[in-house]
Amino acid sequence: MSITITDYELDCNTHDLYRVDFFNDYIKILVTHTPSKLRSWIQKIKYLHRYRLHKLIVGLDVEWRPSFTKGITNPVATLQLCVGHSCLIFQLRYAPRLPKCLFDFLGDPRFTFVGVGIGEDVRKLMDDYGLVVANFVDLRVLEARGYGWSMPQNLSLKDMAEEVLGQEFQKPKTITTSHWDKPCASLLRKSIMEAQKRGSAKGKHKAESTMQQTRVGRDAFFNFMKKERHEMGKVANAKLDHKVQEEISNKWRKLNTAEKATYGSALEGSSGQVNDSVNEMSWITRCSPDRFHRTVEKLSEEKRLAIKAVGFGNVSSLSCTRLHRQLCHFLIQKFNPDTSSIELHGNVIRISANEFGSAMGLKNPGEDVQLERPVEDEKVKQLVKSFGGNGKRVLVKGLAEQLEKCENGNEDFKVRFVMFALGTILCPTSSPSVTGKYLTFLTILGKIKTKNWADHGFNFLCEGVRSFKAKKVAYVNGSLLFLQLLYFDSIVHGGVYVDKSLDPIVSWDNNSVWKMIRWVIKQGGFDSPTVQVVSQHRRTNEVSGVNVERIVQQVSISLAPVIQAEVKRSIEGLALGQIIQAEVQRSVLELTDKVMSEVRSFMKDARHEDVNQTKEDGPPKIRDEGGENAVKKKGEESRKLKEKGPVHVNNPWTPLPDGQTFSEAEV
Repeated sequence: MSITITDYELDCNTHDLYRVDFFNDYIKILVTHTPSKLRSWIQKIKYLHRYRLHKLIVGLDVEWRPSFTKGITNPVATLQLCVGHSCLIFQLRYAPRLPKCLFDFLGDPRFTFVGVGIGEDVRKLMDDYGLVVANFVDLRVLEARGYGWSMPQNLSLKDMAEEVLGQEFQKPKTITTSHWDKPCASLLRKSIMEAQKRGSAKGKHKAESTMQQTRVGRDAFFNFMKKERHEMGKVANAKLDHKVQEEISNKWRKLNTAEKATYGSALEGSSGQVNDSVNEMSWITRCSPDRFHRTVEKLSEEKRLAIKAVGFGNVSSLSCTRLHRQLCHFLIQKFNPDTSSIELHGNVIRISANEFGSAMGLKNPGEDVQLERPVEDEKVKQLVKSFGGNGKRVLVKGLAEQLEKCENGNEDFKVRFVMFALGTILCPTSSPSVTGKYLTFLTILGKIKTKNWADHGFNFLCEGVRSFKAKKVAYVNGSLLFLQLLYFDSIVHGGVYVDKSLDPIVSWDNNSVWKMIRWVIKQGGFDSPTVQVVSQHRRTNEVSGVNVERIVQQVSISLAPVIQAEVKRSIEGLALGQIIQAEVQRSVLELTDKVMSEVRSFMKDARHEDVNQTKEDGPPKIRDEGGENAVKKKGEESRKLKEKGPVHVNNPWTPLPDGQTFSEAEV
């Protein structure tokens, strides 16, 4: 059966309405980029289906412009929602803001969103716009259940329609690979006509350019409408008829560019949601964990061992390949580079290079990373050219290609890998390249392992955020991946389990991140006071006094009985004489007493330092004295054993510490 499309040709530039007849059925489609039209559609759906909202089924699909450049994906351009005979196509690419009703609709756990391969669509909505779909089901899973298949079949929507409904329709490549980020054709025509009416001299090309630029000034038009509505004596949320709207629009058209610009900021008394939503996306980063992960995945085992040898083994094991844009924006705002602290859910946490190293799997061996030599230096230029650069910088894209071409994990490969890691996840800048200054010391044999990469990465991030907040740059330089991992590792939540013995860059994968974000949003969002965070991060690059004390306690507790028991078994097995046996045991006991004395001295010094540190940081904590008592008890046991004299070889039941015994049969 043929498919017919009817265009209602509405006389407005905010939305279009179509009717599609197919398979003896029909569907009405609303195409818009206007938040108010989106809100009206959602309200209408909720009203029409008010008696079955608890089991509402919503079809969901997204489209974005295909990218033919390796490592680059375009953001979602259109969001398609369908309930019954009503369908909405919302042009995210041209929307001035995302209204709260859209977040609430997608995040309502009562609704079930369905689609083919919907999992990837949901993830892309979250990554690109922070939109979270609370409840979704892949139609392929339902199909497998209905047909009794053990595993879902990898069918497309076209194949599924033919398999399940017995209906066939065409879906040519000209549609699936088209430019989905272009404005709706009819809306574009209306924009062109309006431009021609205003006397545009450049015709269609100028109108298309205007259409691209209307996204910038649309919030100003909304503010102008609010002002005019108040002046007309209308209440803030009153519904305006077509005549009043047309009158306000005509006034707006008569204003020049400078007059329109005065309405660009939120008016006094307004909620300011428009500007907040726009500013939320007004930052750029070249931090690319996805690109880094794809490149490392292709490396051989020999190359991975070479990476591990220079101290970047955990970095190469990166598991989280996505940056959540809304979360990163929140973390940038909460991070204070001047005080090296970040506010998370009402708690201020101090962070340093130690936390950076712990999260990113880096260490601080001792030497600072210094980039003193200018890029104009002839030696720097020669090094950059030898690595495929232009004399000053080396392209990240070129480094990725060279990593794959390297035959083995030699020194040249190690240098290229470190440069690639710096340009993608550790110290990315606004440029798609890495400065050649690093090569002045990276090319020196053995220098990679001696540098304080954690210090360098943290200081680079602080400077990048500081410059961005001062509105000096549009790019945020530095590792936003670190801020994201720090946030996930700070939350106290029992529903998402990761291996805390591993560095966060290894333990937090995309699945764990996805679950954590959904849980946080359900708790009220990234700034909700109900979410608990840890007060201080565990530092893996430094050993605190408390940890060392506990380790020494455990070793000292088990040291005396183990040494004594093993020596006694050896003595009896060798049947040494009384004199030799006594001398050996006396030496063991003296060694044990010496160890105990050193342990007590170390514990006393460690506790003294820790108490001083506690006085600086806050009230002293209650300590467990069980370890000291246990050490003292073991020392007393060793002295009592020494007073009893040598062990008699002929006595098969000689008592050991803690009541242990052994016999000849056990030997």
